[in-house]
Order: sequence, then structure tokens, then C-alpha cells
Amino acid sequence: QRGENPWQRLEVLRYQNASLEFRASISLLTEHGYSKSDVLSADTMRYLLVELAKRNVSQIVVIDPLLQADRLQPVFKAAKELGIVAIGVLPFTEDETLNDQYFAEKAALLHSLGAERLMLRDESGVLTPDRVASLIPAILNSLDDIPLILHTRCVTGLGPLVAIDAVRLG
Repeated sequence: QRGENPWQRLEVLRYQNASLEFRASISLLTEHGYSKSDVLSADTMRYLLVELAKRNVSQIVVIDPLLQADRLQPVFKAAKELGIVAIGVLPFTEDETLNDQYFAEKAALLHSLGAERLMLRDESGVLTPDRVASLIPAILNSLDDIPLILHTRCVTGLGPLVAIDAVRLG
């Protein structure tokens, strides 16, 4: 509408940093699934991935807070076809009903749908060293040697300790 190029910043960054790998994030469910939020279609996501691929973005973090296979699989497939590494996000929530087995099963699901890497994402920053001690091994055991990435917010001050323990655990 205003005659702006929405890709200009990315193109300038690419020009100035030709050797860097670029990563983008997309959320398939806007506003984290709250009432009246939009669900972005597979066609819309494919279009976005095509545009990112044209600009040499090599990795895409794919977020669906509800982990719905029918939304995730087409995006992972399109990313692979375009030569973009798809990173599936496993959202961490501290809840007594969500045990290690739950997270391991969801990690395996993301991998089976086409995620080439997995990101354990502690968006609320509540992951603790005690919790990570059993969680990381359980997730790793459910994967076929695909890389596991930890993304944590440090709202409790435990983020650095969680990261150190996660590294020690593989």
C-alpha cells in the first residue's frame, strides 16, 4: 500500500552477510490459538517459503502451538522441496499431566511429519535443571539423531543453568 518492499531488509542483510545462514520463524496459528485467530493455510505458507528461499533463507522455525499434523506436514514438505531446513517447535509447558513420555511422543511426531531439526521451546521460561535432567534424554531417545535445539527465556534466572545441563545431556 505504501510502496514499500517488505523484503528489503532481508535483501540488505543478505548482501552484507553473504556467508551467514539465515533463519526465519513462522507461526501457523496466529495469536497462539486464541478465539478468532487466523490459521495460515498451506498455500500461504508455501508462498512465504518460496519468497524466503529466493532470498537464501536456509532454515525455517515452524511454530504451531497446538502441534496439529495437518497444518505442520505440508509446511515441512514444502520447506524440504525448496531446500530449506525445517525446524519443528516442541513447546514446553510445565504441567503435571505433561510428562517426559508426552514430550518424547510429540518430538517423534514432529520428526515423522518432516521436521529435520527439533527445537524445545521454553517460551515461558519455566524449564528448570531438575526438569531438563529427564526431559532431554527422553526427547533424544525418541529422535533418529536429528539435532535438538533448546530455546529458553530466562525469566526465573535458571536459563543459563538449564542450557548448561542440556548441553551436558546431549
